[in-house]
Amino acid sequence: MSTENTLSVADLAVKMSATWYRISPPPSGR
Repeated sequence: MSTENTLSVADLAVKMSATWYRISPPPSGR
């Protein structure tokens, strides 16, 4: 396993997370 691959995976995960947050933001009424 290379470090570049890990970085790529991490970047992808971050992008996916951001997209998910944008699609369905957390409820701000707790």
